[in-house]
Amino acid sequence: MTTGVPAMDYIFTDRWTCPPGSERPYTEQPLFLPSGYLAYLPPENSMDSIGLPAAANGVVTFGLYQRRAKMNARVWDLASEILHRVPGSRLLIQHGDPRLDDSNSANRNLLLREFANRGIEDNRLRLIGARTHSESLACMAQADIALDTFPYQGQTTTCECLWQRVPVVALTGNYHVARVGSAILHRAGLSDLAPCSSESYVRCAVDLANDLPRLARLRAGMRDRLLNSTLLDGRNLAREIEQAYREVWGAWCRGEVRVSLEHGCPGARYG
Repeated sequence: MTTGVPAMDYIFTDRWTCPPGSERPYTEQPLFLPSGYLAYLPPENSMDSIGLPAAANGVVTFGLYQRRAKMNARVWDLASEILHRVPGSRLLIQHGDPRLDDSNSANRNLLLREFANRGIEDNRLRLIGARTHSESLACMAQADIALDTFPYQGQTTTCECLWQRVPVVALTGNYHVARVGSAILHRAGLSDLAPCSSESYVRCAVDLANDLPRLARLRAGMRDRLLNSTLLDGRNLAREIEQAYREVWGAWCRGEVRVSLEHGCPGARYG
């Protein structure tokens, strides 16, 4: 996301988050790190559950873990459509608002009302408020599929869901905040879970919910998938940033205020 500060010369990004043609809104010169501009360090206290929740519960559970500020009417529209198209499915909503546990809270009742207005009964929803980090991770693992919000996607939450073996479906947008979660999916080899239209977002979630063998395979192999990606390689990210610093410093020494620094991103797909 651009700082909007003309005095800032450069900003680190990558070609998944900032594909060709989307550089124009930046006031800074984008520096494209080939392996991605962020890395994730899994917590030591995370539990591990390979078993598919749907296999134990008999119903598919979707998860929505972004904070309330990232939710909006369109998110509720598409989440409700997904629930309608997957009979018997449930939606688990959990984030850091402790009022979600209070049956009398306005925030909890607002969510229940929004879904009720879209034909989703209360018994298909489970709302959980603030928990410790380890407890929040355990809540994530109770879902079969996580639904990302839009246009403001998740970053840390997306990484945490994947680490908890839960595939995330993200609706890819046209600017930084609407692509950060999708970029993580691309880097994890899950680009098919980052569609570019509302219809495809719904279809992707529904198709995944109707294919339990695929869900089970994704869950079983998710941590190995991440371990073999650049997402968990902080050392590599540090090397790429250090190389970028050297090139930027060299440009400054040559009297260049800005330099087009394009490391490239081999194999990147842009939706």
